[in-house]
Amino acid sequence: MNLQHQMGNEMKFRGNKEILYEMGKVWNKVDRIEKAAKEILNEGNPILESLGFAGVHMMNAYQEIEDNLAQGTGNKLEPQTLAQLIDVLTRIKWTGTKYRHGLIDAYQTAVREVGKFNSIHRNTIADGCTRRLQLDRDRFLDLVERWLAGDSGDLKLTLKAHCNISEHRLIDEFFQKKGGFRENYKN
Repeated sequence: MNLQHQMGNEMKFRGNKEILYEMGKVWNKVDRIEKAAKEILNEGNPILESLGFAGVHMMNAYQEIEDNLAQGTGNKLEPQTLAQLIDVLTRIKWTGTKYRHGLIDAYQTAVREVGKFNSIHRNTIADGCTRRLQLDRDRFLDLVERWLAGDSGDLKLTLKAHCNISEHRLIDEFFQKKGGFRENYKN
């Protein structure tokens, strides 16, 4: 990437951050207007309802812009990276291992298989399971080990923290099925 292209991306990012900042100010202003209007108007007044809708729409727009900014700066997992990570977790789960030694082998095998299945290098898959989640391999395996022992909370929160809100439903479904996405694979 040449310097001019990098500078252009940086300038675009600054502009987007400014838009997000201004959106936040508008969202807060709408919220303050709604609270002040509640003191003047009776409950059920259509003006209050409209202000409530405006606040919700501003909040949704703000969060969507924030997600898009994070996606563009590499802070959030791409949907295909999340799918590959879930593939790794599913393959680990289906090995039946619950102990660290077996877990390391299961992880390495799953990373290799998911990479082969997706025609990408296993290091790219491993990167999605670790660095992209701001974890090292041992910390990732700690979370997986706890999940396999019945405590999915921290793993689920970590995934959600690094994904767009639109992907949270997929994460919830995965954990509700207790890692039962095996039907997705053609072994």
